[in-house]
Amino acid sequence: MFYEEFPMRSVSLFLFCLMLTPLQAAEEKSPLESWVISGAEAREQGTTTYSVKEPNQAESVNRRTDTGQYLSEKPFQEVVAFYVKKSGFEPPNWSILGREFPGTDLYLPAHWTRQEEVDGKLQTVIIQHFIREQAASVQLLLTNQPDLGTVSISITRGKDDAKTLIQIVSVPDSDHI
Repeated sequence: MFYEEFPMRSVSLFLFCLMLTPLQAAEEKSPLESWVISGAEAREQGTTTYSVKEPNQAESVNRRTDTGQYLSEKPFQEVVAFYVKKSGFEPPNWSILGREFPGTDLYLPAHWTRQEEVDGKLQTVIIQHFIREQAASVQLLLTNQPDLGTVSISITRGKDDAKTLIQIVSVPDSDHI
């Protein structure tokens, strides 16, 4: 009888621990804090640590993934400008990235890529921008960012939404864990 109940208890305990993680993480200072636009409300943030053995290493190393989901009342184009500037990318002009949403016109998708060496590391910034009639979205992929490693940022807003949704995922370099 005990063995039949034990697996279910383990599953329940595991699910309970998973449910606590975002709540506990919300009370702690997030490693992503400097990447969150001022005034944004944290919906969820957390950290996951795991071990991995890389092909060129004899022992396993710890890795961490930081995630956050935030809501901002600021206009879409203002949120986009914050993250583009934070990435260090300087677009040739702001005629596309500065477009207001909702706006009166539909625009074709746009994208930019930049690579440069910073402190001996090659940093890459990739930006995809798309405004449609019902929604607008921007995705940024950044590599070798100080203290954060590789960062993915997604910014979306629907035409009738009161807030802009920001999702951030960071996988720090092994020397930042």
